[in-house]
Amino acid sequence: MTRKRAIRVLAVVAVFLNVTNARPPPKERDQHTSCDWKQSGLAQSSGGVLPVYLDSCHSGTVRWSQPRGALRIVLRATDRRAHHRQFQACFRLEARSSGALVYLETAQGDLVPGPGVRAKCVLSRGGSVVAYAVASPGASSWGKMRHQLTMTYTTGQPVASFERLEGWEECRPCTETELRERYCLSDLGKCFSYLNIFLRRQNCARVFPVQLS
Repeated sequence: MTRKRAIRVLAVVAVFLNVTNARPPPKERDQHTSCDWKQSGLAQSSGGVLPVYLDSCHSGTVRWSQPRGALRIVLRATDRRAHHRQFQACFRLEARSSGALVYLETAQGDLVPGPGVRAKCVLSRGGSVVAYAVASPGASSWGKMRHQLTMTYTTGQPVASFERLEGWEECRPCTETELRERYCLSDLGKCFSYLNIFLRRQNCARVFPVQLS
């Protein structure tokens, strides 16, 4: 091998190594996975529940146009080791989202706050977090307003209890929208009892007047 040829070979090898090293290792490349889901509810029956599985996803957006029936949204950790580790999932309805309400599968059946409000976070159980999106009556009908549920979500390691603002979670509902939704969707007897307890709490800055239509 001539000297010039040897130099060329070494130069090619050096370039290849630099390119290879510039690529992050597999674990770093897969560290953040975004998963989006989009579908129309017109193909669903009004009483049907469509399962939506989002596996090993760190964030994403669910878009459900012309909602009908319900969605069962499952965030799952498919890694066997991660399956036994608890993770936290946070859900938030975008400001223009409409046509459906979202509940989390918890002991209390927590309601995700209305569009444009803060996110609602929950800890996983058995390696998964489940949320239900339930269409509002008439959301799938063709009219002047085209309804679409737009919900973003993120997953990550559980944070300290004070960072999850557990004290504020006990004070739900705090806003006018939350009060109205809780009142309209709950059994009246249970709701009156719930509101009485709520009114006795001093954690909220103030109680908003509720106007029912």
